[in-house]
Amino acid sequence: MYSIITCFREAGVYCELVTGVVKAASYIPGESTFDSLPHSGWVAHRCNNTYHLTNPTWVTSCLVGNERGGEVVLEIDGDSVLTETTSSSGFTISSFENFWFCTNPSIFILHCFPDDDKWQLLPGEKKSSCEEFATRLTPESSFFEMELEVLSADKCTYKSENGRCWVDIKVVPARIKSLHFMYKLAFVSESGDMSEVNAADFPQLVMKTQTPDSVSFEVRCPVAGDYMLTIFAGMKEEKTKCFEIRIHCLSPDPACRKLPIDPGHLGFGFNSTAVDVGLSHPSFAHPTLKVQSSDTLEKKEKLKFKVDHDMIDDYMFSSDIIGDEVEEAGLSQ
Repeated sequence: MYSIITCFREAGVYCELVTGVVKAASYIPGESTFDSLPHSGWVAHRCNNTYHLTNPTWVTSCLVGNERGGEVVLEIDGDSVLTETTSSSGFTISSFENFWFCTNPSIFILHCFPDDDKWQLLPGEKKSSCEEFATRLTPESSFFEMELEVLSADKCTYKSENGRCWVDIKVVPARIKSLHFMYKLAFVSESGDMSEVNAADFPQLVMKTQTPDSVSFEVRCPVAGDYMLTIFAGMKEEKTKCFEIRIHCLSPDPACRKLPIDPGHLGFGFNSTAVDVGLSHPSFAHPTLKVQSSDTLEKKEKLKFKVDHDMIDDYMFSSDIIGDEVEEAGLSQ
């Protein structure tokens, strides 16, 4: 820490040591309180009459192999896992991460909270309180480098509704074809009782939906308790962690059912592939179509799309109803 301060001062750059609390490796979304967070330090230096924030520790090193215990990993990107995590403190290695050099103050405040609020370097109406700091979502550097934005709540803890929870992410349209999203869903062991259910019988608990400019995750909770949802994104073979949230579920989803197909990395819903083949203006853009059963009336649902005139002769379009219970449910097309 003091070596970089010495470098700044020898170069004639005015700087100050800033102290405060940080969301480091020990931070657990939805559990860590402001008072439980570790104290640390970083640097504010002045260039062209403007102050900039740098965390030298995060610029020059990173922690690898750190793992929380006390959780059961239920699912990773559609695959059932059902393994208990083992606590590991990990180890620090030398690395270079320039993201934490002259970081935007509105991003820096999500990770580091100064003892003196003048070092937030934010206008008064945008300054964060210690309570807000502890409860806000804390995305990783890769999240901002990929120009992602969370459209759902900007907080580290979500509450389910009837056992379901939704997380929505805005993606730059030019990037969405090259980015692949995946997730990990874990159950916090001490938060609820899974002894009366057979985890091996769980359906796929997370439905991933992709549109031309967004990705959504619908989480279905089979038992009451707390879940940890981790979102990853990146190129096909190089996904990195974006952020993690805690989902607090008071009552389980009464209709947890297995999804009939695996849609792959594109997810469910009207996505960029549909746009590529000339489809637009879907009459029903949501990935889930809810229908009411009736013993006496036949109900029809029409799904319509506009087709680009330049492509209408190049492609053949068809539809299928897939699932083990199609006939039993009385569905036909």
